[in-house]
Amino acid sequence: EAGRVVGIRVGIGIEIGVDFEGSRFHFMAILPAMRRGKDLRRFFEENRHVLKGLLEGLEEDQAGRIEAIRRSVARFNELELPALNAGFPATRSLMVPRLRMKDLAAMTPLSSANRARLGELLWPGYRSAMLNRVLYLKVERGAALRGRRRGLVSAEELAALESRYAAARAEYREASADSLRKRFFPDPAEADHASAFEDLRRLRKSLAKAGCGLRLIQGLEHGLPRAIALLSAGPDIVDEVEAYNNRDCFPRDPSEISGLCAFIESHNASAVAEGGSPLAATAGSDSTGRDHEVPGMGYIRADALRGRRGRRYARRHAALPDDVARLLAPGRDSPRFLCMGRATDHVLNRVGDEEDAAPGLVPIGRALRYLNPAIVSFALAFAGFAVANAFIGPAYAALWLAITGTRNALADLIAFRGAAIRQWSAKSVDWSNVAQSLFWTGFSVPIMAFVKSLFDQAWPLAMGAAAGTGLAFNAAKFFFIAISNGLYIASHNALRGFDRRLIRVNLFRNIISWPFAMAFAPLGDAIGLPSIVQSKIWSDIVAGFIEGGQKYFKALRLRERDVEEIVPRVIRGKREERAAAVLDLLYIFREEPRARTSLRAILAAEAAKGQGEGGAGPLSRLESVIGDPGLDSLLLGYAFARHSEEAAVDLASLIASTLPEFRDYLDALERGRARAKGSA
Repeated sequence: EAGRVVGIRVGIGIEIGVDFEGSRFHFMAILPAMRRGKDLRRFFEENRHVLKGLLEGLEEDQAGRIEAIRRSVARFNELELPALNAGFPATRSLMVPRLRMKDLAAMTPLSSANRARLGELLWPGYRSAMLNRVLYLKVERGAALRGRRRGLVSAEELAALESRYAAARAEYREASADSLRKRFFPDPAEADHASAFEDLRRLRKSLAKAGCGLRLIQGLEHGLPRAIALLSAGPDIVDEVEAYNNRDCFPRDPSEISGLCAFIESHNASAVAEGGSPLAATAGSDSTGRDHEVPGMGYIRADALRGRRGRRYARRHAALPDDVARLLAPGRDSPRFLCMGRATDHVLNRVGDEEDAAPGLVPIGRALRYLNPAIVSFALAFAGFAVANAFIGPAYAALWLAITGTRNALADLIAFRGAAIRQWSAKSVDWSNVAQSLFWTGFSVPIMAFVKSLFDQAWPLAMGAAAGTGLAFNAAKFFFIAISNGLYIASHNALRGFDRRLIRVNLFRNIISWPFAMAFAPLGDAIGLPSIVQSKIWSDIVAGFIEGGQKYFKALRLRERDVEEIVPRVIRGKREERAAAVLDLLYIFREEPRARTSLRAILAAEAAKGQGEGGAGPLSRLESVIGDPGLDSLLLGYAFARHSEEAAVDLASLIASTLPEFRDYLDALERGRARAKGSA
């Protein structure tokens, strides 16, 4: 449901462990595409008989997994914990505490618990005890050193204590929740209990009846031969297979990955030739980033990256093997797929007595990257001014930058606040973008001046005073100036990683401005404006209309999407859903540009579709909900019950200030609709 609101498609899957020929394989039942949360509820209601065996088996597996975790906790407390605490005084500060199921339940619902959580459960108590042990042994070592100097401690005793202290310190420094899981809970907890699912073909048939697909995940978890045996067990035994899984494949021999990809390609070729269904290859990260050696977060296509930052991103992130990429996107030019997360260096735990390295010089690149944004903006604007000043002097340089800055600021203000000048605010302007535009526009001055000087020298009719005037002269002159400026703008837009469509627009905007510069050249010449300044003025006027229009319609589309999602919830939602939707709508109404325009458009569209119920139009029903005297208490109660104290204060201010204004706005809309209906 959250994905629907923000425009992200969310796929629903159910993970299933199935015993197949003595090995536990993992599968994902892929449910049909769904748009709303209620679609999911309806799916299970309609398929409850078909999926009865699956759901009962999942509950059985869940209970078995929880019991296996319980046994793992008991086994750790009985066998591992005494050895872990041996050799230290039985004081609370030095003892690793027992693990308790109620602490695990407080951390995560037991229905979602797995053995990876046991490492996280153990980590806080282990970390505290180990740090205290390091400090305890450090004190013991200090006393032993003094005793050795006085002849009270033998060399062997001191060496043993030194070794013990060094080992404890190294263990603490290197430890992590994931290392504890690998050390004390190495196998999946589900391996300790039998799966409720043993007949893979039967499971596949019941899922197919409900319109679900079946994906083999972590295809290589039992090695390549077992994966091939499973996939060769029969036609259509699975629909999809993970050809690559970060958590499973990163430490694996690359030849196994290539072997699985080769098998899938061969299988699909045979299936197509025989009229069967090919296997769909997928990839899954299956990694949350807890293990610093394995990147998480999923993947991105390299051809979706743009500009310098995109290239830098590609260099810093690992790519999936080419064999896998060819399966994910078959074709002659398969793109590279990059892991969005990265493997990182292990961060050591600090004891606190380490000697910090002397601070060295910060690399210039890093210093510039994290420089104060205001300083960066000022430096960019000053650099642009300095370059322009060197060619056209301070007055025209200031005018040049003022034209660019004003155009950018007005485009932002109009796009975000429209013609409501009283609502214009500096907060609506992207000052970082303005500063970058001032920097780049400064360098356009020497380019346009150079083109202008070349044109003056090359003009074939340059004879006498009249040679540099006339319509033909101005037409040719401003054409070449406009073309050079357009090429320059398109070039630096490409360097900055702008969208290709925007680059094309900025290239041709100067061609559009060319006739205006040519037509008004006599006026510009009369007041003494240089030709390149005249061309600049008209280029930015055209750009202002283009950029402002683009930003306006983009903001309008975004607001219409948001309002279109929220208004039906306000009108038809149940108590809590309605409260959340009203608060969202109030926030958008107060903060977001073009919200009023979008709201009028959505209400008009719903009215045109005849969606009124009982003769009441959407505006009347919305006004009825918002005008309800009990709405204030409902919203305030929701804020208290569902949000933190700090957030509740902000929401109370929103309710107190914006709800009355929104009610007045809807009343005005209703009166306007009534007047229009009466006049009709």
